[in-house]
Amino acid sequence: RSPPIRGTIIVATNSGGEGTCELDFFISDLRVDLTDACAVWVDESHLSDASKRSTTSDYSNLLRIRTSPANERVSNDVLAEIYPDSSGSLLQTSFTPAWYLIHNYNKASFDDLKRGLSNLRYSLSAKPDSQLMFLRNNVHTLLRCLDCLNAMNSRLLTDEARSEGGSITDRVEAILQHITKSSDSLFRGILARKDEADSTSNALKVLHGNRGIFNLPRSVANHIAAEEYELVISRYEKAKLLEGSSVVAFQRVANKVENEVIELREILERRLMNESDLDGLKTLIRYLILLGYKGDPTWKCLQYKYSLIINELESISRNYVDNLSINYRDSESWLTDLLNVLLKDFPSFWQLGDVY
Repeated sequence: RSPPIRGTIIVATNSGGEGTCELDFFISDLRVDLTDACAVWVDESHLSDASKRSTTSDYSNLLRIRTSPANERVSNDVLAEIYPDSSGSLLQTSFTPAWYLIHNYNKASFDDLKRGLSNLRYSLSAKPDSQLMFLRNNVHTLLRCLDCLNAMNSRLLTDEARSEGGSITDRVEAILQHITKSSDSLFRGILARKDEADSTSNALKVLHGNRGIFNLPRSVANHIAAEEYELVISRYEKAKLLEGSSVVAFQRVANKVENEVIELREILERRLMNESDLDGLKTLIRYLILLGYKGDPTWKCLQYKYSLIINELESISRNYVDNLSINYRDSESWLTDLLNVLLKDFPSFWQLGDVY
């Protein structure tokens, strides 16, 4: 604010004479900042440039308490590392209160900060009075704005009364609607064909990007035929990810793969019951588990082999017992047949049970 200039108000009469006035006038050059209320238009270009260059030195004592000495303040470079993408300037959208407090009041005590908070609250509570004072000081400018708006409204009403079509806005609206209908009739077919072409293009892109998914059923069937069960398991895991999909085509792919795997489980289960090698048993059991076999394949295999061994032993014994004339040679043959059954099936049964 520059020093005010005092002057005398001169009253001129209609006859050209001069009257007297007991009031004086003041002229002062007010420097309007970004946070100041102003009733007239001001050039804000220099204010915008200043806000970009401003640092925490602007409004550095909003709390109205003793600030830290300039040589003891935390530098902006250090604060920028602590608070990236932030600023301590109130004129920036990235203003951070912690930055502002550390930079300006790093030497203040807790009681000082409490007193500063009270001062800031008092300043904010005084704003309604300052708004009322602003209106009082700019009544003349506000009345001129109101007169200008009234004049514009009167001119608009006069123009509408003189026009043939009534309201100007209605005519403009009718013209715009006519333009809209005309353009729609001209380009409706083109836009429809464009939408259809875009839909077809998007569908082709989806098919191309997911061609591996749609080939899963055929791929699984081919790998099953070639007994490439590791690859079948890999494809099956991909298909399981599609089960919860909302896309109907993906759900169909998952169902087809599941049907192929169901048949494979039955094949592997039959092979498991007839397998006698321990490594082969372990491999088949692992395949069944990874393919989502319901139940415990190991326990089911043990039960089956147990029943098979018992039934064969009982069958052999029954055949010899039914022949009442058993001599020494028949007893030796009987024991040999029993041992053959045990040597064939019992080792793998015992080892699998031990592993289980």
